[in-house]
Order: sequence, then C-alpha cells, then structure tokens
Amino acid sequence: MEKPYNNMTDMLDELEETIWKCIRGPYAFWGHSMGGKIAYELEKRLEKRGKTAQCFLVSGSRIPSIPERNPIYHLPDDEFKKALGRFEGTPKEILENQELLDFFLPMLRADFTMDETYHDKKLTVLQSPIEAFGGRKDREADEEAMKEWRKYTKRLSTAICLKVGIFTSGNRKKMSCQKYRNAFWVFQMKIESYGNRELMHMGKLELHTGEVHIWKLRWRELETFWEWHKPLLEKEEYQKVKHYHFYEDQMRYLTGKIAVRMLLKEYSGVDKIVLRKGKYGKLYWKAPPGQKEITFNLSHSGEWVLTIFACQQAVGIDVQKIGEIPEYMEIAEKFFATEEAAEIREAGNSERFYHYWAAKEAYLKALGIGLNRGMGFFSVRGNRIIENGKVKSGWKLYPILIKDYAAYAAVQEKGR
Repeated sequence: MEKPYNNMTDMLDELEETIWKCIRGPYAFWGHSMGGKIAYELEKRLEKRGKTAQCFLVSGSRIPSIPERNPIYHLPDDEFKKALGRFEGTPKEILENQELLDFFLPMLRADFTMDETYHDKKLTVLQSPIEAFGGRKDREADEEAMKEWRKYTKRLSTAICLKVGIFTSGNRKKMSCQKYRNAFWVFQMKIESYGNRELMHMGKLELHTGEVHIWKLRWRELETFWEWHKPLLEKEEYQKVKHYHFYEDQMRYLTGKIAVRMLLKEYSGVDKIVLRKGKYGKLYWKAPPGQKEITFNLSHSGEWVLTIFACQQAVGIDVQKIGEIPEYMEIAEKFFATEEAAEIREAGNSERFYHYWAAKEAYLKALGIGLNRGMGFFSVRGNRIIENGKVKSGWKLYPILIKDYAAYAAVQEKGR
C-alpha cells in the first residue's frame, strides 16, 4: 500500500504541479476541514505563479494561523481511536469494526499528523475573494471562527453559517437541500469575460437570457484603434471629450463610449445605436419593437475600462484603482453602513475601503440612481446586498479580479 503523506509541504509540492498542469482557464478552490488549509496553501503558491482563483470557498475549517488546541495525532493507538469520535468525520461503520479501523489507522493518523502539525505563522492575504461556510453547532469551526477568514483576502468576503450543524457524512441527512442550494446559487449565472483581443477579432455577438458578458479593456493598448472609431460618437459626446484636461481622461472616456456603441451594434444587429439617459443620468438603449432588451453599464479607472452587458436584467459595474487616500476612514464612517466601516477600520488600510466603494457603487449604478440616496441605506456582505436587515432578493455582486484594482459587477436575477 502506498505510504500516506504526513507532511503538508511534501504533499503540496506534488499537488501544486499536478494542479498547475490542469489549469486551462478560470478556476475555483473548495476546501473542507483540513482541505481548507490545503486549498489556502495551494492558492498562495498559484498566486505567486501569476494565477488567481475566481473564488476560494472554505467550509468547516478554522483559519490557518490557529494551531490545533487539542491534538490527538501523537496519542497511543487506543486513545487515538477513542478521540476520533470527537470529530464525527470517520464513518460509524469504520469506528465499530476493529478490523477496518486497524486497516485505516495509518492513513487517519497521517491525516491528523499533517493537519495538527501545520501552522501558518505568516498571514498571507489572497487576491481571491473568499466564501466561508460553517455549521452553527460545529464546535471546531463556529460562526465567529469562519468570519476570521475575512482577514485572508484583499477583497470582500462572506461567512455563512447554516442551521444544519456539522458538515460531516454522519450529518448529511440533516441538511436542508433548499438551504444548501440557496447558499450557492451564485454559480447559476453564466458570466463570460472578454478583453482587447476578443474586441479586435469580434464578429456578430450573441447574448442569451441568463448570460452576463463583462469586457475588460486596456485603453493604452488600443489608442490608435479608438482614434479611428471616433466617428461612432454622437456630436455631444465628441464635444465632451475636449472638456477633459488630461489626455488619460480623454482616452478613458473615448474607450468607454466607443466600446459600448460597437458592442451594442454587434449584440443587437442594429447599425444606428442611439443612447438615452434615465432620470439620474444612467445611459440605456431602447430596443426596436420585437427585439430583446440589452442592458449595459460602464466604468473606468487607471488603465482599465470595464463594460457589462445582459438581457433584460439590471446590471451595474464599477472599477477603482487602489491607492492611498488619507481620509478613507472618515469617508467610510460618513457614507457607509456601520458594519462596513467597522470592518474597514479592522483591516487598517484603504484597500478594503476601495473594495466596498466599488461594490456599493456597482449596485447603485444597477439601480440607476447614482449617489442620490447615498450609500448608507444598504450594506454589502460578501456577494449579497442587505437592506433593512434582510438580504435583497435576486441581487448578487460578482468580484472582477484585476491586480491593484477593486472591481465589481452587480446583477439582478431575471424576473426579480
């Protein structure tokens, strides 16, 4: 029988190379219990190699910096076997069958040795957003323990604790499938991401109901391209370009307006795109009779211009270049919800502030009201919107991963 791993580093060295060869596009990690620590260490390694998980999900696992308080890996066999029952993770059939237990004992001890001797002394903050799940009756990783994972991401995080108790095979029958499904419906929306390369080689584009397309464009790479397509602008838009004093501001404005018109033309098949403004200035396109409505939004900051498109769904997008802003705490306390300001204060830097700002503004832009109602009437908890103490049904926030930027898309589920 193959000798089991009992050292985290040895296992990670082999696992890293295996996973590296498998990554061909967007990916996500889910780690349960000890798997949360393994996934964390793998993501650290992959981020050093230039990759970032779209989402990092962890369940029933305390943060890596907390050492095991009551280790059992070193106990004599009889005591070790008795202690296994504490975790409710070993099937009852094995615990009650001495022959089976003796067979699996080396593997179980190796797992506990690897888990309980592991201790991450240096907190490494991940680029990936984190979703942390736990059971309210889980003695090993309760709600407060799962909330600690927010320290491990530069982006917004969510800690969800369900009433189902502990995530173990023995408790599966207690789980509510409906609650479980609701906790993860974020994956039901199809999100596609495109960039400069796709823009340069695009033809007729298709956008189906339930799909959201996000275009991440670097304006500096296509400066000549945007200059060539200035005739697409309306006279009013062309005149507005000249009002911007700095060249970078002119190019960001040009890129956004031209990209929206080009993409709407390809999505709709309509040659002449006429954009209108809503009550609070949000741009929209009115589809001709018989055609489906295409919604969109745009944002720009630094070298990036982001646009988002969907069918008959409210959408908003915002991107902010992360920088130093001495007054960030004063702004957060004045305009953000109390719990958001508290989390930003705990983080101790402006980066979390930018992530909250981008997420909140994306939602306001999706509503089409801008800053007219302020930012304090709702709060952001991970990828959810909270108003009046309740989750805003049908709305989700999606982080957009761009190094040194905070960017989010807000999407309303169709029919809500």
